Amino acid sequence: MDRLVSVAAVFAMAFVAMSMGLPGVSLAEQVEACLSCHPSRASTPSESIVTGVPALTGQHPEYIVKQLERFSAAAEGDEDPFRRFSIVMGHVAKELPASERLNIARKLSAQTCAFLGNPDPPSVEPNACAVCHGARGITKNPDVPNLAGQDLRYLFYQYQKLREPYLPDVPGIEATNKPVRLHPVMGPVGAQLHDNVVSALIYYSKLPCR
Repeated sequence: MDRLVSVAAVFAMAFVAMSMGLPGVSLAEQVEACLSCHPSRASTPSESIVTGVPALTGQHPEYIVKQLERFSAAAEGDEDPFRRFSIVMGHVAKELPASERLNIARKLSAQTCAFLGNPDPPSVEPNACAVCHGARGITKNPDVPNLAGQDLRYLFYQYQKLREPYLPDVPGIEATNKPVRLHPVMGPVGAQLHDNVVSALIYYSKLPCR
C-alpha cells in the first residue's frame, strides 16, 4: 500500500510539473493532460478499457470545479463536511489556478462521451438514485453529479467510500476521523442502501453521458 501511495504521489507531482507548472502552457494542453487519466471518446476509443476514474465528459462544469475545490481543501487539511481526499487530485487541484478551473472544466465537459452506452436500455425505475441524479442519470442541478456514462467500477467505489463513515458497526469497517469521502447527504443515504444498488449503477453506466 505504501508503495502504491508513493507511486501515486510521484505521478501527481510529475503531472503538475508537466501541465500546470510550466509558463506558457495552453488551455488545450492542460485539458489534454487531464484527459490522459479521465476518459473521453478520443482518449479511450474502446468501451472495454478499464478506467476506474470518472469520465468528465457531459458532467456539469460547476460540479467539476466544486470537486477540485474539495480536493484542494482536503489536501490542505481543512475540515470540509463534503471532504474528498485524493493524493493525486489533491496535488493537481492545489497547483491549478482557481481562475483556470472553470474554463478547463467546460472544455472537459464538452468532449465526446467516453462510453457511448445504450440509448434505449431497460428501465430500472423506481430507484433511489433517480430522485436526485435523474431517471436517465442526468440532472439539471449542477451541485449533483450526472451518473450517465460513468465507469461502473468508479461508481461502485464512490458508493462504498461515501457510506463507509456511516457504517461504524459493520465488521471489517473501522471508523476513521479522516475518511476518503464525506457527504452529509449521500453518506447516510448510501448507508441505508444495499449492495444490490449495483443493478442501478450498471443501468446508469450503460447510458450515454448527454
